Amino acid sequence: MKIGVKTYDGQEYIEHFTNKVDLIEILGITSEEFLKGKNIVVHCKHERFDINPADKTKEKESIIAIKTAIEVANFCNSDRIVVHPGKIENENCSKENSINLLKNIKDKRIILENMPGRYENRIFLGSTPEEMEEFLTKTNKGFCFDINHAISAAITNKLEPYSFIEQFLKLNPSQIHLGGQTLPDDTTHISFGESNIDLNKVIRILPENSEVILEVTQDIEKTEEDLKLFRQIWKETH
Repeated sequence: MKIGVKTYDGQEYIEHFTNKVDLIEILGITSEEFLKGKNIVVHCKHERFDINPADKTKEKESIIAIKTAIEVANFCNSDRIVVHPGKIENENCSKENSINLLKNIKDKRIILENMPGRYENRIFLGSTPEEMEEFLTKTNKGFCFDINHAISAAITNKLEPYSFIEQFLKLNPSQIHLGGQTLPDDTTHISFGESNIDLNKVIRILPENSEVILEVTQDIEKTEEDLKLFRQIWKETH
């Protein structure tokens, strides 16, 4: 098992955890000198930055975002680039648009992340194991499994979340995201101390060779506690 943490652009956070974790995931926006020599995973800009590979009218912006993430990965000598497959939010969007765009970017470091399902009038792509498998097969990309997204999608569709997680694990993810989460209000990216999901049950079903990135808070002390708790449960369950 390898363990990492995720940040956006926090140098203090990155420097603090450099020798305490195996991996640090960053947002792929700029290449900063302090990132060199660290085990970096790059996450491409996504829908919060108005990036959407499924939207034909935003194709140029989506390609630029992915190419920028590739440049950052090259700079950091990173072997992984996480990309969201996008969402359906208007008549310009389709699953086929996303698949075609991602298929035509020939970088084997790209891994696609499953998404949380439906929110209001938006349908996020890759929210079920079946749809995620279709994306992976048709784009020839790897898989980043976000456990919290899977729980959100399961709750939305009135499915049992922990067996839903196991279905996703059959797709052999090369990386896993895990953070705190509260149900039923579905608040995510919080510390495990504020969470009410069954962390023992989640960690128990993860494969021995898992590479897990904690998507918790940017509070260094809370993240230290989350790392300690994760490692303790892992030791008890594996």
